[in-house]
Amino acid sequence: MNIFALAQNILQPSYICILVPG
Repeated sequence: MNIFALAQNILQPSYICILVPG
């Protein structure tokens, strides 16, 4: 299971926000 893969699937354009919150 890849968290990043899920993030890109759920929040494709907002997956960066998870890496750099702010």
